[in-house]
Amino acid sequence: MKKWLKKITQKINVILNQRLTPYQLALSLVLSLVISLFPVIGLTTLVVTFVAAYFKLNFPIMISLAYLMEPVKLFLIVPFIKLGAKIFNVKHSLLTFSAIKNSFSLSVSDTLQELAYELICGFMGWAVTVIPIGIMMYFILKKLCVKFLNSQKAGFSIHEMPSS
Repeated sequence: MKKWLKKITQKINVILNQRLTPYQLALSLVLSLVISLFPVIGLTTLVVTFVAAYFKLNFPIMISLAYLMEPVKLFLIVPFIKLGAKIFNVKHSLLTFSAIKNSFSLSVSDTLQELAYELICGFMGWAVTVIPIGIMMYFILKKLCVKFLNSQKAGFSIHEMPSS
């Protein structure tokens, strides 16, 4: 177990020692979290790749975090839709697999229209929760990254951090 943990911490140290500024590291983490929680399945890898390339951020950190957050996204899709429906003050309709399946068997076009509506509600629920939290996290992580990267420059590794 110790060898495995040591190997993981060494890999994390290699990724973090790529001469990233605290801004880049914090932005990589926060944008990856915000994008990975967007309530649409199947877009995360493409969007994270584009954002990492465009802003010259750390792609390995971003894609790893995005994949780690995938189960959380699946857990949050329905609450995002419900929150969006409350914001719009309307009822949502297709929130179970059996309801979606039955709806498709009745009318494909009506189902796609309703699913588009659910997507808009999910987007609104995501926007009012994840974006403000992401902004706050950015400032907190930026300060933590400054401390962490300064300790790295002083010669400490991730598992040898000095006690404050």
